[in-house]
Amino acid sequence: MPVNRRLPLLLYFTALLTLAVSASLVVSMNYQEITETASRRSEARADLAAELVASRLLSGQYALQALSGFVEPLLPQTSIAPGPGLESLEPLLDKKVQNLRFADTLYVFDAEGELLYSSRHREGGEAPAWRFLSSHLPASGADERVTPLYTDPDTGAPWVFTIRNLYSSANRLTGVMVIRQSPAVLASSIDDVSLSDGQSIAIIDETMALVARLPGDRHSGKVSRINEPSTLGFIESGRDKAQLVTRSPIDGEERFYGFRRVGGTPYVVVVGEKTSVALYAWRQSLWILTTGLLLAAVLGALLLKQLYRREQAEQRLRLENQERQRLQHLAQANEDWLKALVRSIPDLIFVVDEQGKFVFVHAADERELLMEPDQFVGRHYQEVLPPELADQFKAVKGQVRESGQAYHFDYRLSVGGELRSFEARINVLSDSNHHYSGFLALVRDVTEQKVREAELRIASAAFETHLGIMITDEKGTILRANKAFSLITGYDERDVVGKTPAVLSSGLQDRAFYQHLWSQVLDSGAWEGEIWNRRKSGEVYAEWLTISAVRNRSGAIQNFVGTFH
Repeated sequence: MPVNRRLPLLLYFTALLTLAVSASLVVSMNYQEITETASRRSEARADLAAELVASRLLSGQYALQALSGFVEPLLPQTSIAPGPGLESLEPLLDKKVQNLRFADTLYVFDAEGELLYSSRHREGGEAPAWRFLSSHLPASGADERVTPLYTDPDTGAPWVFTIRNLYSSANRLTGVMVIRQSPAVLASSIDDVSLSDGQSIAIIDETMALVARLPGDRHSGKVSRINEPSTLGFIESGRDKAQLVTRSPIDGEERFYGFRRVGGTPYVVVVGEKTSVALYAWRQSLWILTTGLLLAAVLGALLLKQLYRREQAEQRLRLENQERQRLQHLAQANEDWLKALVRSIPDLIFVVDEQGKFVFVHAADERELLMEPDQFVGRHYQEVLPPELADQFKAVKGQVRESGQAYHFDYRLSVGGELRSFEARINVLSDSNHHYSGFLALVRDVTEQKVREAELRIASAAFETHLGIMITDEKGTILRANKAFSLITGYDERDVVGKTPAVLSSGLQDRAFYQHLWSQVLDSGAWEGEIWNRRKSGEVYAEWLTISAVRNRSGAIQNFVGTFH
């Protein structure tokens, strides 16, 4: 075969081989991209579902935290006079539990496991599941703990417990408060998570017990355990999250799985997506691509002698035109993105060329400028800026150009008849050949920031007064206490932060006194009067206490401030 006829044939087979290799690379990259996307989808949904489950569990923890404030002061009395015990609080606790829709039962035990209260009014004695609860009590240094799934040996009903330790004013463990919840409460937290075709969500505990699964029944009322080595390996590894591809132990389907541990709890969220669904489009594209390659090979063989040279030229021209159009579109898109980016920057932007003339000015608020942005362009900075600021910029410009490093400096300037404070960052600009081409200045108005810093310094100085001061959040948890507080009560700030003012309670005022006190604070915003408290040493003393409520802009209480002497 002549060389001039053999060459096109050789090129044809070479091109065909190139197409096959390129197609293989595309298919491989597409497969990798789809699998990574599916894994990220599973991971994202697992993160979302874990947050929803954690939020639902936090409801029980917050409820225990609130209820413990009522129960803790009375628990020591049960060891002295069992009769009074918690009887005075039973109606209040019954009412509180009725408002906790997610809670089935509330229990209060003493430190030895004796049942002191049950919202189902169970008689005293050891409550059901105490042996299980005692093995899951919060560890030292932790106030609360959520248990794995528990199966009642008598009824077969599954339950989830949230446990909180109760302490005396001397920080001694006096009892335990427990909320019992149905697993359906956890299952309901993932009801609103949207699932595409082939996706599933499951909640399991550290013993591999299945709490809930979607799609399907939220919870069947019976406990079933998963037998799947990869899931067990993730639970035993202690990792927070993981992704893998394996077969489901429930329906045998291969899935992309995302595992996410619900922080601080013995539960794991597992999100899966069927590989058959996730890879459906890839398999379709693979079939189409394979068919296209075969058709191209057949047509190419038929038209090789007649159309090869012309087609090669036309194809090259088309590719060049497409590339040109793509580059034009890309350049336009880059310009649009840059404009949008600049418009979104709240700072002032000044670009000065190598001759010192403004070539670009941007201001989100043009009132911060000495003149309109267009009036800057083409003028030298010494014509626009006040002499003192122009000299300062000139000195900074020389330092930045010499060092090549960014430089920060502050200055004050009268704008619109008002003296404002500004912070400037100067950077040197260079062209594609790394030659100096000017400067970029990013300027921010820091007037309000400096005012706030001054106010914070004043407030910090005022906090360290001769009066004892403590600050709590809206729930009464202590956030700050000053030195005078420590001198008066004997408690260091670190002793009381995170606790409630009940640590100071002397027990001399009754419940009615405190109800009246807080009613007045909530109604009028303040209360003032004499109160008897107890120092860390145990000494009871009288103090004059003023409590003030601090509200946010919407009028809701965000803090309480107590001052006393």
